[in-house]
Amino acid sequence: MSGCKRRASATAAALRHRNTLLYKDGTIRFCLVTGEAARLMIAPLVVTLLWLFNTLVELYIVVVIAAVVVSWLVAFGVLNTYNQFARSVIRALDALTEPVFRQIRRIIPPLGGLDLSPLIVIIALQALKMLVNGYAYLAM
Repeated sequence: MSGCKRRASATAAALRHRNTLLYKDGTIRFCLVTGEAARLMIAPLVVTLLWLFNTLVELYIVVVIAAVVVSWLVAFGVLNTYNQFARSVIRALDALTEPVFRQIRRIIPPLGGLDLSPLIVIIALQALKMLVNGYAYLAM
């Protein structure tokens, strides 16, 4: 029990505490839920939250890549924008990605027709994911 402290004397109220141990020599060990025990209790929650965070980041990266591919297909005339289903997919992808791309384009405008905002978003998401995972595993 790494989170327990041993004392030579204690009151009767302390003996009734659920986290105390009484030894034959009269010493009492108070065990608090701190340190290692708290980490063991919170570890499954942190792992679950990390999995959820990583899944959402990966899904958004897939959405960014799909938006880039769809924009290329529209630009080259492969995808018919008069089709109702295609138009709804294009609108959904634009609604999910355009607010983020717009913030990047304000800082870095397209260079000669080449829009770097999807690449910057993917790199930033990967860096954020690595940073969050690294700090979370250090905290556990």
